[in-house]
Amino acid sequence: MIYYLGKKHQVSLIVSRRLKIIPSVLKDLELAHIATNLSNGIVYTDSNGLTLWCNKSFEKITGYSMSELCGKYSSEVLRIPHFFEKEVERMLRGSHIIKEKMEVCHYRKSGELFWLLVESTPIYDENNIVTNYIEVCTEITRQKNIELAHKKSEENFEQISATIDDVFYLYNMFEQCYEYISYRTIDVFGVAPDYFYNNHNFIDEVVLPEDSYILRKGRLEAKNNRDFSVEYRIRINGEIRWIHERGFPIADENNEVRKVSGICADITDEKKTRETINRQNRDIAESIEYAKLIQEATLPNKDDLNKLFPNSFVFYQPKETLSGDFYLAESIRARNGKKLLGFVVADCTGHGVPGAILSILCNSLIKQTLSNHEVHSPADALDVVKRQITRLFRSSSSTTINDGMDIGFCVINPDERKLHFSGANFSCFILRKSEWIVIKGDKLHVGYSDLTKSFTNNEFEYQSKDKIYLFTDGFTDQFGGERNKKYMKRQLLDFLKGIEKYNLNIQGKLVQKEFENWKGEQEQTDDVCILGLEMD
Repeated sequence: MIYYLGKKHQVSLIVSRRLKIIPSVLKDLELAHIATNLSNGIVYTDSNGLTLWCNKSFEKITGYSMSELCGKYSSEVLRIPHFFEKEVERMLRGSHIIKEKMEVCHYRKSGELFWLLVESTPIYDENNIVTNYIEVCTEITRQKNIELAHKKSEENFEQISATIDDVFYLYNMFEQCYEYISYRTIDVFGVAPDYFYNNHNFIDEVVLPEDSYILRKGRLEAKNNRDFSVEYRIRINGEIRWIHERGFPIADENNEVRKVSGICADITDEKKTRETINRQNRDIAESIEYAKLIQEATLPNKDDLNKLFPNSFVFYQPKETLSGDFYLAESIRARNGKKLLGFVVADCTGHGVPGAILSILCNSLIKQTLSNHEVHSPADALDVVKRQITRLFRSSSSTTINDGMDIGFCVINPDERKLHFSGANFSCFILRKSEWIVIKGDKLHVGYSDLTKSFTNNEFEYQSKDKIYLFTDGFTDQFGGERNKKYMKRQLLDFLKGIEKYNLNIQGKLVQKEFENWKGEQEQTDDVCILGLEMD
């Protein structure tokens, strides 16, 4: 090759880093044989750099035969890539002799780029004149590609880190120093990267004393080959900042942690936002709890229910804190002075806060009908409430709200032993001697509708021991069981028939247990309300 080292060596055997023995005179057949069989490429040239001989390894590396190389300068055969030409000119500096070993790249005969580490040694005659050169050529293509890829990845990493506000670092656990840390340290930590490169004690000098153990614990996790994620506070010019640091250990083939890569983010603003949100959530939760107390105050308690219906139960379970379902049980004084008993189960549109607002409104409107002398039946009551809700929810001629409620409204006349029922998408179920009697309501809801149809009043003569049930669709629509299916109305009716022999107080406990067993780990689908009572 045409690259030379100018250092003089008057020895017959050349010692290099890669070869322990190479021939000083290739005419020695035994040494020539050794050179021929080395894995390194060996090139023997005259003093001008013309190739006189090369071994098989050099032929294999370059793809050229000895006959193609001999009598020529290497550069005449092995092309230099254009991107490397200026580097060669720089190394030559106008001379044919290079003072040190070098890495060069060429194209093989196949056109493939490859890299060589070239170590040239001059051979002198007895007059101390260079007569020949021996060049030891080691292919380093794989190492060079890895090196270039690593360099490229570092450049890409630096470019990426420069565009991100967070701090990236690579810490050498063995040498206890930072190999790399992005310049964003000034923005995040208030110190320049040199602060870390000079091994200042960051934990003791910048981290708040009460938080230092948090970061030390994280570093210990990394040392034990475990990822860590910690939040701690630092003080910069009297200002407290929150930092979120994540570390990822890098272990060798023996699972020993050599380095730790990490990322640090300033989460001060995020913390403040989070605290604001948490405070607002607490305020909302407190408001909802207070609203729950208000809603529960509108419902009859267990004692009130038992005074009117001694043998009864109610299973009331909201999906969330607040409910769109509600129930009522009231004593009603008729115009003729007779005492009537009324009870209601209703399902308002939605659940949670919207459902609760609507349920409190509808509850109030239903109660008003109990003392309205123009209301003579449950059907009249539903018609009145329907008109009121329509009026309330129709804010303009073009805007209407279709929300409202489905409801079952029963009034009992103990003297006549009659049950009056009106339902809006609701039915009344009466269990008599293991047989179901169903009084169906109208297919209308209490709310805005294009239909002007009035609700129907149904009369039914009840008997002693008849059991009457009103329920919303929350129970029957609940997903659960082995196949995660809806419970369905038929299954509920069969279950109630199966517990017919028990008093209503025990039935209430069994109904609740059945619901919980069916639901299992599934989320509750909707608000649930079931009212059951037994007639005297």
